[in-house]
Amino acid sequence: MKIFKIRIAQLIVFSAVFITASCSNSPESVYERMLDKYEAGKGGNITLMAEKFLMAFSEIKINYDDLFFNKSVILSVKGDNIEIIYPDSISIKGDKSISENISFADMNDENIILGNSKGFCVFDKDGDPHTVYKSENKERIDAVALKNKNVIYLSEGKMFELASGEKKVRRMDSGEYHSPYKKYFRSSMVVSDKFITLVTGIAGSYYISIFDVSSGTSLMKNISASSSELNMNDNNLSYVRGGTGSWSVEKYEIPTKKRSQVRGVGKINNIFIARDGFITVSDKKYIIESFSGEKGIMPQDWNIIGICRNAALIEYGKVVYLIEFPLLLQKIKELNEKTGEKFS
Repeated sequence: MKIFKIRIAQLIVFSAVFITASCSNSPESVYERMLDKYEAGKGGNITLMAEKFLMAFSEIKINYDDLFFNKSVILSVKGDNIEIIYPDSISIKGDKSISENISFADMNDENIILGNSKGFCVFDKDGDPHTVYKSENKERIDAVALKNKNVIYLSEGKMFELASGEKKVRRMDSGEYHSPYKKYFRSSMVVSDKFITLVTGIAGSYYISIFDVSSGTSLMKNISASSSELNMNDNNLSYVRGGTGSWSVEKYEIPTKKRSQVRGVGKINNIFIARDGFITVSDKKYIIESFSGEKGIMPQDWNIIGICRNAALIEYGKVVYLIEFPLLLQKIKELNEKTGEKFS
């Protein structure tokens, strides 16, 4: 009995040591040790530390070559295999024609939709297809999204709605929503619990229109914007206005139809807007900033490729890491403080 108790005690000690060692070798623990060492003035490899940062705080990582994403969803597309990887993890059951021609994608609590200019397919949350729509000969679909259980899409400047379980398409409202340049343009939609936002345009000239998600009625038509980059948070739309050297992030309060400037960002190469803030790119300098004014300088080795919902997609070494905006800003500020990175 005494020998048995000793072995149990040894096992407990071994397990504790193993768990401690495993935790100490986690990506976050490795990163924190590197950061502490750098702070202590003992040197440190900033490039390696930036890589460990991504490994420590990313929720998801995906091969760059397999990636499809927009403001609503992130997909991994490998041959015939389609996986929703954010904001949920779902395997899509579809044929090869779907994986080869995805232009639009969306998902909500009810369904998933994948489509292109010729049609779309709606799937349930198990990834099984249940509704297929193919456009007529002269019809071109320019944007697709989900409105509760229904599908909405833009075609020839008109918004249409396909009700769940029905085959008949109807106009969502009576308006027409064109691009500033009618011949060549791109369109996309972002849907929240309250609002549908449609953006259409090209080359720095865009129109944004907003609809009520319950009724489908138009709330605002043709807000002028300088980029297709935008996001929604509660009752506010954040988007980009201005021209070369004088860009700004604007806030549009949808219920009151009031527009205000969040911040002028001057001359930039690119901008990415999340629900809680934005990232600007200027001469390979990445600045992350919240709407309340908190800022951080991100590593130059990273390549910011977009925002999905409220998460940043960061490409490094052909791998794309996904980090939620508030966590990214918090950890970047800590990194800046300990490495002495300051705004010039």
